[in-house]
Amino acid sequence: AEYLVLYEDDEKTTYIGGYDNAMLLEEKQTFAKHLLLPQAIQEKLVEGVYVVEPLFMDNQPLGYLVIRTTLFSGSVMEELRTALSSAIKGTFLLDAANKAREEAERAQRARTEFFANISEGLRNPLESILLLVQDKDEALRDQVEEQLRTASHLLDLTLSYTGAFELERTIFNPSDLLFSLKISHSFTYEGEPDLPVLQGDRAKLLQAFEIVLQYIQKQGGRVTIKTELQNPGLQFSFISSQVAWKASMGNQDPSLSLAQRIIVMSGGLVSMKDNQIIFRLGWPSLEGESLARPSSTLTYIGGEQESEVPPLFSAFDHVRLLSSSSLNKQNLAQLEGSLLGWDGRRSSAELQLALYLLAHHPLLSKAPMVCYHAPPGYESLASSLVSSKSGNQEDGVLVLMGSLGHSLAGELGMMDNVVLCARQEIEEVYANNKVRLLISDIFDPALYERLRRISPSPIVILREHWTHEEAEQLSLIPRLIIAHRFVMESSEFLARIVTLLTHQEVLPPLTGALVKRAIVYLGEHATAPISRWQLAEAVNVSEDYLTRIFRKEIGLSPWDYLNRRRIHLATNLLKQSTLTINEVASQTGFQDQAYFCRVFRKIKGMAPTKVRSSTP
Repeated sequence: AEYLVLYEDDEKTTYIGGYDNAMLLEEKQTFAKHLLLPQAIQEKLVEGVYVVEPLFMDNQPLGYLVIRTTLFSGSVMEELRTALSSAIKGTFLLDAANKAREEAERAQRARTEFFANISEGLRNPLESILLLVQDKDEALRDQVEEQLRTASHLLDLTLSYTGAFELERTIFNPSDLLFSLKISHSFTYEGEPDLPVLQGDRAKLLQAFEIVLQYIQKQGGRVTIKTELQNPGLQFSFISSQVAWKASMGNQDPSLSLAQRIIVMSGGLVSMKDNQIIFRLGWPSLEGESLARPSSTLTYIGGEQESEVPPLFSAFDHVRLLSSSSLNKQNLAQLEGSLLGWDGRRSSAELQLALYLLAHHPLLSKAPMVCYHAPPGYESLASSLVSSKSGNQEDGVLVLMGSLGHSLAGELGMMDNVVLCARQEIEEVYANNKVRLLISDIFDPALYERLRRISPSPIVILREHWTHEEAEQLSLIPRLIIAHRFVMESSEFLARIVTLLTHQEVLPPLTGALVKRAIVYLGEHATAPISRWQLAEAVNVSEDYLTRIFRKEIGLSPWDYLNRRRIHLATNLLKQSTLTINEVASQTGFQDQAYFCRVFRKIKGMAPTKVRSSTP
């Protein structure tokens, strides 16, 4: 039996819990300090030897542990006392840390609410004061407006340090921002008329630009805004006509401090040099704010008809052209660390595939990109360019039939051009829409023959299992591809889907039939050793020819496809069985555990043990 007691104060102690034989005594209760245990428990103590172990934390008494034991070892008792004291100490420290965090969060919320309320509360009387002087002397009205503007900026600056001054980061065109600024303010512009897009809060950045303009003009100078395209980003220099004026003299101005704060919160840099205030905003990446530091070379991703880099990028010293048709998953590594260049006006299958590969690459999706002509208002550059392509492409929809759902469309960035339907609705969908591609998980040769008479659009059927007879029936239908459902997890296959949507190129029926036989063979024999000659012999073609047509049809080589099939089977075994890693490897066609683990990590991005440990 054991009983844990902790001191409450000078008069009371608290019984925390304990056990007696097989019965837990968990009811927490407070009792007088002169008693060893609560009266109800003490009365039920049986005869025996009881040891009382005092518990301490940094020489401070915590309480004691009462133990009935037949073990009379001082070292064991001391270890027990030390371990329990340490555990209680850790619990107290964690509790204190949680309370401190809660108090800090309450204080932060209170401070934020206070400043927000003060800000809104002050704006109303400030606006009332402005109304009162509307009919007064113009000079007086201007002075009042200036002071009220400074007070408003000071309130915003205060809010920016509390988390209540939020920025809405979207794609915007800085040329449009400067045009809006020109409407209400006088300045001279030096720079390119057409600028690459940036990502940030356009309204807040416009406010920051206005503050700097007004500040320089208030000092008596005329303003020149100069833009420069640099590798790290787009630089805006606000230059005063007064050469002797020092920009650094305005460091204490609250309005100027707010402008600097907006730029810094937007991920930019602020500097002051002589008579110039300089802002630099970094280039966006496809997925948001760029994380990588760009190299000195800009790589422009060119279209099929482009033989040289457009003059738009002439401001950059080192520029190279990389054709989108030569870009594939294997050679993407050469772009890592590069500053990317893109023109959003173009639309082709090769460019769409290149954009997909870049947006789904873990590093290149975060690489800085100098991009012209991307539609504004989108949360990321990738979504902006996808919408641009959708607008430039022929009209048409992607149709998903069966139980595939929206997940595949989301991977392709086509949520706005997707129709989901059941088998009985498909012919009506074809009658009312221009179908670019049908993806289904339903086996119905007669249905697909009817659809082929309606439209020549490609058809892709994804199922868990295929038989030789099923594949042979579908081989008679032109422009139809089959694959196993697991292949949807492959970026190479998804890239193939993108090319089908745009190019719509499919192997001729007789050649496609060879690929279908190979897919069935790989599915049926994935758990057994398969050599290249065995697969080629089963299909009755040469090894090299089979590899070429298989990759062209599916987007993967037969051996990549086989490895993905095996890893799919292995993942199911890891989740559903208690087999060892070595047993899973041998049952899914791998010769040894080490190779299995390498392939698994390459495809899944994690070790096999991680899959098992994450399974509930």
